[in-house]
Amino acid sequence: MHIDNSSDQNAVIGFHKRSIRGVGANGRTVPQLRFRTIEDVAELNRVEQEWNSLLEASTSNGLFLSWEWMSLWWRHFGGGRRLRVMEVRNGETLLALLPMCIVSGRIEFLGTGSVGSDYLDAIVHAAHEPAVNTAIVEMLKDTGRIMRFGQLGSNAAVQTVAERLARNGYRIVERPTGICPYLTLDGLTWDGFLSSLGQSHRENVRRRIRQLEKTGATFEMTTTEAERGRNLQILFALHARCWEKRGGSDAFHTSELISFHEEFSRLALDRGWLRLFVLRVNGKPAAAVYGFHRNGKFYFYQSGFDPDFGNSSVGLVALALTIRHAIAEKAIEFDFLHGNEEYKFRWTRNSRDLKCIEAYPPTFAGSVAMQWNQAARATRRMARYVIPRHR
Repeated sequence: MHIDNSSDQNAVIGFHKRSIRGVGANGRTVPQLRFRTIEDVAELNRVEQEWNSLLEASTSNGLFLSWEWMSLWWRHFGGGRRLRVMEVRNGETLLALLPMCIVSGRIEFLGTGSVGSDYLDAIVHAAHEPAVNTAIVEMLKDTGRIMRFGQLGSNAAVQTVAERLARNGYRIVERPTGICPYLTLDGLTWDGFLSSLGQSHRENVRRRIRQLEKTGATFEMTTTEAERGRNLQILFALHARCWEKRGGSDAFHTSELISFHEEFSRLALDRGWLRLFVLRVNGKPAAAVYGFHRNGKFYFYQSGFDPDFGNSSVGLVALALTIRHAIAEKAIEFDFLHGNEEYKFRWTRNSRDLKCIEAYPPTFAGSVAMQWNQAARATRRMARYVIPRHR
């Protein structure tokens, strides 16, 4: 699949003149590593196979770092940004990728923003991390720019890079940005999973499922392109309905987000990743769940339900049946992704922290930018405390 972006005016791509030697995992010196920066969408298309092969060989192998997610994100949200995907190669062999762009003068990950990309990171071949991390630090220093690495997991490769930047005089600001609740499903049966829940919640799940089964309710997974188109529109509508009395949601609230998910869900169906379910009661869509299953991990992305069926707990039932389906598919994990909503913790007590790391160069401009950003965040925190008191 090729991604076109007619608004991208950059067509420059080349290896940096400078290269370095590094130390491999076995302590031996490795050949010179070369740096390259992809600034052209045509080249981004050409590295699809290499990108995903490297991702499979990394410790950061997640859906939101896949070429499919990142390239489509660039197509739909790249406006006002400059593409800067940084590569490290040993000869022609790709050893690392930093999927980055420039926005407002700073460097940040592709995937940043309201689309909801979690576990962003550098993509580094696991067998070459020491040498490659040194190369990444040199590449980032060469930019002279402020860097913002958002939605990082606790074991992100960028953490080591940030520590090395700090040793080079960079000022590092690290702050929490959220949590991702998750379930460990490896080796569990549905009954075994239910037995791990609290008694009240377990009995409620079983009772609600039985009640809907008696009405002839159906729970179906999307398997064809025609179903995908229809069911995605059902999801959008149900999600909007269940949020309308709560001020609305920012999940699908713009044309860019709608078109992104139209295209990504189509691609995910083709790849075998899409898990889009619709629960129907008396033939009417009552709830929908939108997720993905990739490399043994289920990603619960979004859901929606019709408030008219609220007394039947259709949202709870749809989520329960989704988890049951994930167990039947031998998923080893069910990730609720970012958000500390109360309903997620009815199912699990496990969660992962997300954080943002900012790196400011050891210059006067870097110092001023750090102070300004910290003051701006303090002002926003104060506004959140003060404004509700006057409503």
